[in-house]
Amino acid sequence: MIPINTVNFKLWQIHTAGVALCIVLTTTIYFNSVYPILRAREDFSLQKSEIEEQRRIASDLSASLGTFKHEIASVQQALEKSPLQLQSADHINQRLAQFTELASEHGLDIQQIQPGQITHDVHYDIVPIHLSGEGSYRTHAAFIHTIHRNFPDTGVSSFKLSGKPGQPNAPASFDLNLMWYTLPTANRKQKN
Repeated sequence: MIPINTVNFKLWQIHTAGVALCIVLTTTIYFNSVYPILRAREDFSLQKSEIEEQRRIASDLSASLGTFKHEIASVQQALEKSPLQLQSADHINQRLAQFTELASEHGLDIQQIQPGQITHDVHYDIVPIHLSGEGSYRTHAAFIHTIHRNFPDTGVSSFKLSGKPGQPNAPASFDLNLMWYTLPTANRKQKN
């Protein structure tokens, strides 16, 4: 006869082996089937959130792009309607003649008028123009005022007016440096 303790011990071993086998099988099934599905679902959820965020950002950028395009169109329309249209620097001789004639109309005696080296920029070029001569303070001031009014594409970069204290009736000497804003070189090449 087999003692009861031995039978209980063998049953206990069988039950323990069965429980261990169930644990091993459950763990194997979990890590080979359930865990990858859960992991894939979590990854899918993260990717879905990222896609929704990217779509929101794309929508915001699209709206901003539309706003910027509208603003650019408005600025271009304003530029086209602007009375200030830059000329080509190729017209330098005409501009020098205009300044000489204007100075003569104001009673200034131009002794020198000379263009300088062109400075290039993306949106415009600058042609410096130096004028020197003689005239009164009033005629000089009126001349600069007329340049400002008649030539909005030209600015005064510097001027120097000097009198002769010993000869109060003698005309004052002046040096005037102007900046004539013209079409950029790249624009002229595209239009030709």
